[in-house]
Amino acid sequence: MRPSSIDILGQRSFAGAKLESRNELLIQLKETHFRTNYFIRTHPLPLEEAIIQDSLHNKFPKMKNHIIIIGKGMTNIFDLIRPLRAKYIGVLRPIIILTSDIIDQDSWSRIAMFDLVYIIKGSALEERNLRRAGTVSYTHLRAHETGRNL
Repeated sequence: MRPSSIDILGQRSFAGAKLESRNELLIQLKETHFRTNYFIRTHPLPLEEAIIQDSLHNKFPKMKNHIIIIGKGMTNIFDLIRPLRAKYIGVLRPIIILTSDIIDQDSWSRIAMFDLVYIIKGSALEERNLRRAGTVSYTHLRAHETGRNL
């Protein structure tokens, strides 16, 4: 039987450190992959620090060309944000999540490592909240509902 890549890597030390288990090796490989291929923070941002209470303009007056994600039920937000943080895109644009729901700690813990991701709590049906998120004009609108394509 031919050994897997993980088994081969597991037989030698990874980046000079002795790894004790296959799970540690997998975690180390995943972390290295993310550091190499994605714009990530050195330390995850706590959820409380990611929430913008008043408006984007008040907190970050010079921010522009940001991406606004509007949604509800953000359990799969990682799958949306990950490609937006890929280094091959070349540009790191801030992401503002406008949602009327509270993002649960499990979902946040998966995206807290990505740089320049912030949350504004509010309904996108209210113009006031769209302005809080920094909308001046609308150029792109995409709708997605879990389990159904629109």
